[in-house]
Amino acid sequence: MEVLSYGVSLLSDPYLITIVLIGTIIGILIGALPGLGSTMMIAILIPFTISMTPMAAISLLSALYCSATY
Repeated sequence: MEVLSYGVSLLSDPYLITIVLIGTIIGILIGALPGLGSTMMIAILIPFTISMTPMAAISLLSALYCSATY
């Protein structure tokens, strides 16, 4: 139960919510473009995630992948 509350507190951070929202918007835009895929966009965004915290980087990339695949 302690781990679950820690995860909820991490995901309720406004910075991470903003990162997930940005990743979702970028993913929807990339998913609508013909010729660009979710894996290609993740490969392009990896250099931008190096300066982020691991939680923010994984949240951004997973939101981008899920929304581009959708």
